[in-house]
Amino acid sequence: MKKTLLIASLLFASLTAQAGVVTVGQNNTGNCYPFSCFASDGGSLYQQVYAASAFSGAGMINSISFYRSQGGAMDNATYTLRLSTTGGAVGALDMNAANNVGSDVSVFGTFSLGGAMPDVLTFTGLPFLYNPAAGNLLLDVSVSYSGGYNGYQSFFQADNGIGATSRLWVGNSAGQGANALVTSFDISPSAAIPEPGSMLLVGLGLIGLAAAGRKRKAA
Repeated sequence: MKKTLLIASLLFASLTAQAGVVTVGQNNTGNCYPFSCFASDGGSLYQQVYAASAFSGAGMINSISFYRSQGGAMDNATYTLRLSTTGGAVGALDMNAANNVGSDVSVFGTFSLGGAMPDVLTFTGLPFLYNPAAGNLLLDVSVSYSGGYNGYQSFFQADNGIGATSRLWVGNSAGQGANALVTSFDISPSAAIPEPGSMLLVGLGLIGLAAAGRKRKAA
């Protein structure tokens, strides 16, 4: 009986789902990469990693949001966002950016930006199933220019330390470190992840099977 309860408890833990908004990073500085001045700087690829510990369970990422720190014009450019799990560590991504991308990489969407920076920049794309038990989360952003470079006019909220997130950039120069963007993920439970009621039924079923086995053994 104790063994069955242990199995049920482990099953519940492994199937924990998350829903709601998860915000990663502290707002204590500003950064114009990658959606404001990155094109002006000749940037081509930006990556940001988020610690798995920032997420309480698995779920579908439906939208990603960033927040204005200082308003102004953004570069006119097109951005392709991809999401994947990664073995890369916060503050220690591989400078060969391709090595940071996980096998479950998925295109979240391609978006054209320009004009004045909004209060909140939100991308809604193809939902991505993220399970923090599989590793950290990687946001990969590739940039194609469409003209209208506006330099350093606007900045997003960013974290000037390395805690739960860090960044890497590639272009005319390359590097990595702090000043990663404060990011919010809108997450909903996945259909592939049983709801708490379903998990309870599974657990009760296991307990019932154990009880039936004990009765047979006694008989």
